[in-house]
Amino acid sequence: MSTDQSHPGAAQRRIAEAFDAYFDRFNIRITAEDVVVGIRRTIRQDGWAITYRVDPDTAGLPTLEFYATHRMTNDRHVVISADGSFDHLDAIKEYLIIAGPDSAAEFHAHNDNIEDRLRSRGLYPHGQSGQAGAGGH
Repeated sequence: MSTDQSHPGAAQRRIAEAFDAYFDRFNIRITAEDVVVGIRRTIRQDGWAITYRVDPDTAGLPTLEFYATHRMTNDRHVVISADGSFDHLDAIKEYLIIAGPDSAAEFHAHNDNIEDRLRSRGLYPHGQSGQAGAGGH
C-alpha cells in the first residue's frame, strides 16, 4: 500500500474517511471507489439529502464538494481536499434577522447568488434531473 500523499488512491481514501467522519453520527458512508473524478451522486438517508461531485485539484488529485440539507438543521456546503481537510463554503441561509433597512435585500441576494453557484455546479436542487453522473447512492 502506497504512503505517497500525492497518490490518487490515497487521496480517495482520505476524502472518503473525512466524509464518513463528518456524517458518522448518521451512519452515512462512502467508499474510496465513490471518490472518482467526474462522479456526481445524491445520497438520501436519515432525513439528509447530500449531493456531491468530485473534481480534480490543480495537481490532478480528487476533491469532493458536497451540499447537504436536512430539515432539522442548517444547510452545509463543504469541499474536502485531497489531504482530507475541510473548506466550509457559504450555504443558503434559512432565516432572516432584520438588522436594518437593507437586511431583506441582502438576505435574498446572498441566497440567490449561492443558489446560482450551486445550480451551476449541479449540487442544487438535489438529484436535479438531466445531470450527467447523477444518481442515487
